Amino acid sequence: MKKTILLFLLLLFPSLSQAQSYTVLNNTAGEFESFLPIYDHQTLYGYVEVRRMNIDEEKNVTFKYYVLDKNFNTICTGDLVEKQSWPSKRRIVLDAIYANGYIQFEFSDRWFVLGSFQSAQNTIPDMFRTYQRVDIKNNKITHKGIYNDEIIEVALKYLKKDKLEFNSYSLDESGFLIVQKVFSGKNKLDNKMYCLNFKNEKVWEYSNDKELKSLDQRINVLDYDKNYVILSFYRPSIITFFPEYNIAIIDAKTGKEIFCLTDSKEYTLYREYHYIKGNRLYVGGRFFKKSKKGEYDYKKFLGVFQQVVDIDKKEVIQDKFIKYQEFKDVNINEFGRIKDESFLYFKKYSVNPDGSSLVIANTNWNKVDSRSYFFLFDKNFNPVKTIKYDFNSSKNHYFGFTQLLPNNYGRSYFYFDKNSDKEVEVNILNYYYKSQKLTAQKMPLTNKESSIDIFPAKEGYIGIAEYFKNPEKTGKHMEIRLEKINFEREK
Repeated sequence: MKKTILLFLLLLFPSLSQAQSYTVLNNTAGEFESFLPIYDHQTLYGYVEVRRMNIDEEKNVTFKYYVLDKNFNTICTGDLVEKQSWPSKRRIVLDAIYANGYIQFEFSDRWFVLGSFQSAQNTIPDMFRTYQRVDIKNNKITHKGIYNDEIIEVALKYLKKDKLEFNSYSLDESGFLIVQKVFSGKNKLDNKMYCLNFKNEKVWEYSNDKELKSLDQRINVLDYDKNYVILSFYRPSIITFFPEYNIAIIDAKTGKEIFCLTDSKEYTLYREYHYIKGNRLYVGGRFFKKSKKGEYDYKKFLGVFQQVVDIDKKEVIQDKFIKYQEFKDVNINEFGRIKDESFLYFKKYSVNPDGSSLVIANTNWNKVDSRSYFFLFDKNFNPVKTIKYDFNSSKNHYFGFTQLLPNNYGRSYFYFDKNSDKEVEVNILNYYYKSQKLTAQKMPLTNKESSIDIFPAKEGYIGIAEYFKNPEKTGKHMEIRLEKINFEREK
């Protein structure tokens, strides 16, 4: 698992010229398994294509991997052999995680249920979680294994011991972060987090020692980088959902807890974002009247807030609450309902390089259309201005992803929408840091010969994955292209 956005919605897209591309041929040996972007921290490093080659009589599955740089040049290729638990299951590649010249491939089994392969038992999402680590410079498998120490091999006889979930993250030059969670029983020691270096040695281990009960003691990773890991711990309850939780800042090199951010005494918080920026942690979202029982009503939110922690000083240096009525350029009531429209539905929060913030929400209006609101705040989280952008159809409009513009000019926000002819299109909204201006462009998605995914690419480009509906006719299974984004260059 990593900070990345996987290829998601299948859409239709026209052919684009002058784009860097990579083609998966239909007649290539094996069966197409996955195509995944890999990141060096938050910067796109490249891509990995994986093909399922064969399975022998001993249930050993061979996967072939192709590692590409961000311009689709091949870095290396090789084979990975994985054991499948038994014939009615399917071994799959879950993820590919990059860290300091290594890629860690994650695998698990899937059940065949109702005509397709699904996540495993109700108790865990992945069966028999394993990994293989590849040194891509030397194209060599350095380490491989099963995460659960109680499982000796991937086999049916060990199924009852397979009651732990494992999530993996990159800690850059430090190695890989592994988070272990229990799904059965109440053994507190089953919930832990540890760091493995590139020699596969356990550098440190962190156990949840918070005074929590039952499943609420599980470790949840909110954000991370090479210096810090941000965790959350929810209040215990089996009756109702509590939106509040404590946040722990962990030293990524030692596993020691640095600081714990607790609940607000004045309001009940609904935290929706957590960003590490250098030596500061930004936390924010919405808030409402203090509730002893912890229940909340989305129609009773009072506004937005932001907390900033100086990690070096181990203190909260900003704890700012902005009520909706303080947005003077928007006709909004005390609970966030826009006049003649609807309540605000919050989609994205961004912290800009200068410490200012952008909070994006949308409404539905006229029963057909939708509108996005870009709320700009200064570095002290004071409202500066609001920018509006109208979409065509609320029922089909949704936020996709965001990525940086070149030279740190600003950030692009990608939305999917339907135009007046009911054809799907992409709205690309570019926000510029210096001028605080918003520009928009649209890309129609109309090709009937294929379906596509759109995903983040290197700065200044959008990634387009086109899946051909008739690969026997075209000779191609899939084509990945990079297309330039139109943006303004600010001085």
